[in-house]
Amino acid sequence: MKEGMVGVLLAALLVLTSCGGGKYADVKSAMDGQMKAMDRFSEKIDKAENSEQVVAALDEFGAKMEKFAREFPKLQEKYPELGDKQNPPEELKETMNQMEGVAQRFMGAMMKVAQQYGEDAQVQEKLQQMQGMMQTGK
Repeated sequence: MKEGMVGVLLAALLVLTSCGGGKYADVKSAMDGQMKAMDRFSEKIDKAENSEQVVAALDEFGAKMEKFAREFPKLQEKYPELGDKQNPPEELKETMNQMEGVAQRFMGAMMKVAQQYGEDAQVQEKLQQMQGMMQTGK
């Protein structure tokens, strides 16, 4: 189970770090949407009291991430300079810094899922679905 969780976390981080507003307004908008989805997921996991609530949060987050997983490769193609993680465009630095904070909270929520609900069969199934979707964009 922990290997699956690591895979989901790595796939999420790849999607998160593959992006970085004027020229990049579409990138910034996509990142803002992703951060909102991650925040909502983190909040739902923080409040989750059972595996059914975790599965519902994973379903909602997975549906939103499916959209982002299809959108980000198009943005990377449009803006190849986004691939340089060490030197992001100046107008995206603030958004990227915000993303780091959101990503930390998200990773904490994912760890809670793994530690408290990782043995639940439905949770495992949703995590596997999310991992596959993030890897394939489908």
